[in-house]
Amino acid sequence: MNGLTCFPKHEIMQGQIKDSQTTMNPSGTGELNRDIQIAKSEAEIRKWFIGLAIECNNENPITPEDMTLLHEHKIPDNENAKCLLACVYRKANWINDKGMFDIEAANAMVEKEHTDEPAKIDNSKKLFQLCKKVDDEPVTDGEKGCQRAALLTTCMTENAPKFGIPLIM
Repeated sequence: MNGLTCFPKHEIMQGQIKDSQTTMNPSGTGELNRDIQIAKSEAEIRKWFIGLAIECNNENPITPEDMTLLHEHKIPDNENAKCLLACVYRKANWINDKGMFDIEAANAMVEKEHTDEPAKIDNSKKLFQLCKKVDDEPVTDGEKGCQRAALLTTCMTENAPKFGIPLIM
């Protein structure tokens, strides 16, 4: 993955999240394919992550202001926003049941998605290795993983450009 770092600028409208490319309902039906297939475009990966965020917003609702902050690559200072990130990472298998960054799962996902792009795979793995340090950071929410998800998001947001990786979310 090229770095789940922020949600696209969009509006929450009557139970839907709408951006300039896609409108999806919160149940994730219709346009959302729950499984990433190989060689997806950045737009398809973005759409997939938006679907995960929609599902997670049902469990961890955030405000439009929080969405705006996330779009600006800033982490809102509230538990729901951080837990929404953790939920997205869990659904993507990037945070495990112990609340830790699962670098092996992240590496496997990027290998599956970008089979014909070795440079993208290599750079993503370098980013993931750099951000693995978030597992060594002290957090107070343990297995919940919300604080670690915020740390992971910050690491990826700050470092993805150094590896030539566009910020998808």
